[in-house]
Amino acid sequence: MPWHEIGCPEKGIGYVLQIAPFPEVDMKLLKFACLLGLLLCGIRGYGQGRVVDDSLYSDALGEIRLVDVYLPEGYDDDSARHPVICFLHGSGNDQNSYEFLIDILDSLISNEIIHPVIVVKPDGNAGPFESSFYTNSELNGAVEDYVTQDLVNYIDTAYRTLAVHDKRAIMGHSMGGIGAMKLGLKHPDLYRAWASHCGRVSLDPDSFWVCQILTENGGSEPYDPNAGFFTRGAFAMAAAYSPNLQNPPHFVDFILYNDGNRVDSIRAKWLSHYPACNPPLPPGVATQAIYFDCGLQDEAGNYPANLAFAETLDARGLAYEFQSFVGGHVDRLPERFPISVAFLDSVLQASSDFKNEKRNISEFSLCCQNYPSPFNVSTIIQYTLPKASNVRITICDILGRHVETLTNGQQNAGLYSIVWRPNGNASGVYFYHIHAGDHSVAKRCILLK
Repeated sequence: MPWHEIGCPEKGIGYVLQIAPFPEVDMKLLKFACLLGLLLCGIRGYGQGRVVDDSLYSDALGEIRLVDVYLPEGYDDDSARHPVICFLHGSGNDQNSYEFLIDILDSLISNEIIHPVIVVKPDGNAGPFESSFYTNSELNGAVEDYVTQDLVNYIDTAYRTLAVHDKRAIMGHSMGGIGAMKLGLKHPDLYRAWASHCGRVSLDPDSFWVCQILTENGGSEPYDPNAGFFTRGAFAMAAAYSPNLQNPPHFVDFILYNDGNRVDSIRAKWLSHYPACNPPLPPGVATQAIYFDCGLQDEAGNYPANLAFAETLDARGLAYEFQSFVGGHVDRLPERFPISVAFLDSVLQASSDFKNEKRNISEFSLCCQNYPSPFNVSTIIQYTLPKASNVRITICDILGRHVETLTNGQQNAGLYSIVWRPNGNASGVYFYHIHAGDHSVAKRCILLK
């Protein structure tokens, strides 16, 4: 199916925007998507968590900041500690936004799709354009330090958390998706996994944004932050990435010249805030779990940026899960959030469960559910052998038909991880079977493309 081309008259014939059309509907995939939707976002379960309207003093910002904290059902009834997911909101929102996330968490926990979890939603607004991009800036303040230091320390002190890297994740939407990727890549010692929904996680390609900014401003400067969505967003990014307190009235260095061409020195400053583009990465990044998705019809033009981000991660040799879907910037979030939350939960549970198994290899066991789950590129299956055995691991589809044999041979006692990378398999429910000596275990996994 051909792509549609839209010209940009303000830049002449040198720029053409390509927008992916809605693909033809695959009925089998549609039925599976409906099934998954019922599984993840179906009738609300009996359990309900509660939201605490909290606040803390931030040393980094020198002020009191608001934060919502979701506590799962039963939190007040026992002394159990829980993993933490930090959720970063998008531009124009605050800690009270995305209320539907609470219903999603209640449903996922009640239906035992995820484990009980504490979810933290900080207010990420700062500076003259409010959108901080969760970045330290002399204009906006040290917002990154607020999230990664003050907020983490406060939550671990005030609530019963599992205050270790293996039990902490970060996710976000739009501006928050950018923030989750940035803070995850910069601070792998803090976050075991991170997820982005519809975030502009790469500066490339940026022609769409340039075209929109020129259109909003009549083809050239002066650029007015109130001219429209794209111009204001660019000024907010400038406040985060290229502030200049000596350059009134907006106190930023803008990324475009009068004629719309990019200012290379400013672009370099912006790029420095995208860790995947700046080697070397901190130690530990290669072992982290990364999820991101974006709609094919994302109105903010972020889909090509997500493709570019995937290419960057490929070049760096980092594993990730990237999912595209039919939809825009916000319209599919109630369906997408359960997928990323389940992904994060599978990683947070698997990492510590596997470590616990290392302390006592006394019996055959499947350490935990495969992770990540759902997945579309690869998933990890872990198991323990108390003694040398012949091990055979096979994959079958939902009808019991053999799909693939992952391993078949003698293995010594120990802990093992094996990776399944589906090759051309359709989305759906699959089962992996582990046969070791006299033992046999089967579990379900979900491939979602």
